[in-house]
Amino acid sequence: MNPRDNFFSGLAFAAGMLLSISVECIIPNNFSDPIPVHQVSGPGVSFIQTKKLKKGMQGIEFNISPYRHRIKNAYDKFGKQTRLGNMLGKWNWLGILYGTEIPVSGVGTSTAYNETTKAHYVHLTTQPRLYAARDNLGTMTSTARPDPALETSGFYDVDYQLERLGVRGSVCVDVMDGIQLSVRGGICDYRITPSYNDPFDITKNTDFTSSSDPTVGHHADILTYMMKPDYREDIAKELGINMESYRKVVAEDVTALLSARQTMFLKSKTGDEVVKFCPRVTGGIIMPTGQLKDQDIIHSMSTGNSDVMGGVVEAAIDLDFVNTVEFSVCGGYTFFSTSTASRTVRVPNDRAQSGIYPWKCPVKIKRGDTWHLNVAMKARDFIKGAHFFCDYSWIVHRRDEITLNGTATENEFFTIAPAKMAEESEWRNDMFHVGLLFDVTPDLNIGIGAQVSRGGIHSYRTHTMIGTVGFTF
Repeated sequence: MNPRDNFFSGLAFAAGMLLSISVECIIPNNFSDPIPVHQVSGPGVSFIQTKKLKKGMQGIEFNISPYRHRIKNAYDKFGKQTRLGNMLGKWNWLGILYGTEIPVSGVGTSTAYNETTKAHYVHLTTQPRLYAARDNLGTMTSTARPDPALETSGFYDVDYQLERLGVRGSVCVDVMDGIQLSVRGGICDYRITPSYNDPFDITKNTDFTSSSDPTVGHHADILTYMMKPDYREDIAKELGINMESYRKVVAEDVTALLSARQTMFLKSKTGDEVVKFCPRVTGGIIMPTGQLKDQDIIHSMSTGNSDVMGGVVEAAIDLDFVNTVEFSVCGGYTFFSTSTASRTVRVPNDRAQSGIYPWKCPVKIKRGDTWHLNVAMKARDFIKGAHFFCDYSWIVHRRDEITLNGTATENEFFTIAPAKMAEESEWRNDMFHVGLLFDVTPDLNIGIGAQVSRGGIHSYRTHTMIGTVGFTF
C-alpha cells in the first residue's frame, strides 16, 4: 500500500475517534486575538523529529512567521455578528452628559460653561444650546437613560477596521527525551480606522416630524451640536481623548512553556507499531511585555494580558497512526496574577452608557480565568515532503473582578461601575486554523496558514494569514 492509500485509510479509521488535544495553546486575556498562532502548524507545539534526535542528541527548532491580522466584525453579547465598534452596543453619545443630577433651572440654555456649572457638566462644548439637550433629556426620549437598542437620536453606529501586520517567532529546544522548552513572542504594527455613523434620521421618523411635537427641537440640537464631526471632535478634546484613527508599533506578550510527554506504542498482531499513544502535560508563564490599552486613546488596544503576569497549565493526549495521521485533544486553564496596585481607567457611572465613558477612577482589577479546549489533526507527508495541519479551539474567559479604589465620593458616584465592567469583561470565541508546511531540506521548511473565528460572545471576528520559515539544528 502506497503512502497516499495509507493516508486515506488512516483518516477514515480515525475520523470516528476525534480525540486529539494540542497542548500548548497560548491563551491571553485578549478578545481581539484569542489564540495567537506563532507558526503554520497552529497554536500547539509539535515535538522536534530530526536525524539528530534519532541519534539521541538534542535538537533546536526556530520559526519566524510574518502575519496579517484583519478584523471588520465582532460578536455581541448574544453571539450575533455586528459592526466591530458595536461589540458592546451602539455608542451612547448622550452618555457623556450623565453627571450629578441638578435642577433644570441650574443650567439654562444661555448659561456658559463656567466654574459653577462644570461640576455637573464636566465635559461640554461652549455651545449654549447643547445644555438644552441635558436639561430636557427626560422629555426628548422615553426614559432619562435611553437604551442603545432603541432607534432614537444620540447614538453612534460605530464601524471601524483593525489591521495588524507583524512578525512572530518561536524557539523550541528538546532538552532531553520527551522534555521540550519553548519560548514565543512577537512584534506588530496595528492600525484602527473608525467611522462614526448616525443611524437616526429625524426626517424619516414620523414621531419627530410634526411641528407640534415639542421634542423636535431637542433632537435637532443633539444632531446639530453633538453628532456632527466638528462638534464631536470638540467634545472629545474636552474629554481629553483621541477618538480618531490610531496606529502604533508595539511588542506582544512573551510566553515560556515546558512540556513533557511519554510515548507508548500499540502494536499489531504481527508486532508492527501501528499507533503511538502520547499523554502530555505543559506548564508555563505568560510575561506581560505587550502594550496596555491607553485610556485616553479610544482606539488603542492591548496586545497581550493587559499588563499582568499569567500562568498556564494543560493536559493532552496525542494519537499518531503511523504513516497516516495524528490526532490530539488538549484542555487547558490560564490564570492571572492578582495585582495590589490600582490603575486609573475610564469607568461608567450609568448602566445606559456605552461605547465611551467620560469619567476616570482608580480601580483594582483581578483578571478572570480562561479555559480552553483544542482538537487537532496533523497529516505528515500526505504528499511526500508536504504536511497538513488543522485544529478547532474553544476559549472561554470568565468575568474580571473589579473593585473601586477612589475617594469615598468617587466610589459612591461610580457605584454601578464594577458590575457593568465585569459583565463587559467576559468573552468566548471559537477558532479554526488550517496550515500547509513543505520541506525544502530535512532541516528547512516553509509554509502558509490561516486562522478564522467561527463564533463567540463579546469578541472579535478575526481573520489571520500567516507564513512560516522554520529551521532545525
